[in-house]
Amino acid sequence: MFNRIFGRKDKEGGDTPPPVDSRPAPEPFPPSVSCGAGCPRREGYRCSYRDATGRRCTYWCPDHSVYMNGRSWCQRHANSVKWLQARSGSIFEIQYTALSMTSPEKLRFRYRLDGFGSGDAGVVAWVEEGALRIVGPWPQGDAIGPEAIARPSADWPRVEILISHAGADGAIVSALVALGARGLVVAGTGNGTLHHTLHEALLAAQRVGVRVLRCTRCAEGAVVGQTEGALTSAGALSPVKARVELMLQLLAAQ
Repeated sequence: MFNRIFGRKDKEGGDTPPPVDSRPAPEPFPPSVSCGAGCPRREGYRCSYRDATGRRCTYWCPDHSVYMNGRSWCQRHANSVKWLQARSGSIFEIQYTALSMTSPEKLRFRYRLDGFGSGDAGVVAWVEEGALRIVGPWPQGDAIGPEAIARPSADWPRVEILISHAGADGAIVSALVALGARGLVVAGTGNGTLHHTLHEALLAAQRVGVRVLRCTRCAEGAVVGQTEGALTSAGALSPVKARVELMLQLLAAQ
């Protein structure tokens, strides 16, 4: 397999193995570092690969590394090295457009925008090079129309976000209502759970005409269930998305 990847054909068409290098003796890894393949060995070589930021690949034991032309490589990056000059056996490093190859599944290129993650709902579409590519069910609902927001942003209803935490009280709620807030989004713990003092202050604001939505401050999950007397749930919307939703509802009602 090594010859299939790194070997070359000679003039007669046979496979010629690459030059044999004298691999240096393995050296101990730094403290608390083990082989990148997960084996328990703590001596070997560091891969010669560097990403676009100059960051080096990690350390690998002799069984999980390849030594070519005086340089050590992990097996993964060795597969990315091409044999350019068959006669001299020289090699070169592939310069990737991504910043790192350690977690390629997490990489996104800048032309593919992801301004709002969809969480549990999954991806609806990608905008790539100015084109919309739909990959999931399109959200359903009644659009308020562009005329509803065709006004200076300073005239849009004021909607603020609050966070429930230990010791939270209603002082900030009273202050925002006094400043003219038309809507409040509160991010609670877990399933939208709120500090009881903050909850009472929000109910009081709701009684004087302020719209309130309750969501969770957790990165994943939604607010499920609606007990009697509870504030209106924002469902699976994050606090910032719930704020946009509430602002649009208030604009549509004007």
